[in-house]
Amino acid sequence: MDVRERINVGDELDVVREPENPHDLYAVALRWRGKHIVYAPRDENRHLSRMLRSDVPSLATVTRSD
Repeated sequence: MDVRERINVGDELDVVREPENPHDLYAVALRWRGKHIVYAPRDENRHLSRMLRSDVPSLATVTRSD
């Protein structure tokens, strides 16, 4: 079963910078229980990546599941 099929509305996702990502200096990953789910869209991640540089743990909450 794909990990995305096990995520429920209300679950929390870790929001993690990946400055070592060779494809995108501003890469921001979303992880569920330590497992990579998806990257924030490249055209929207620069501001988010800069906010995360403060090293404050950041979470997102799943609000819908398609």
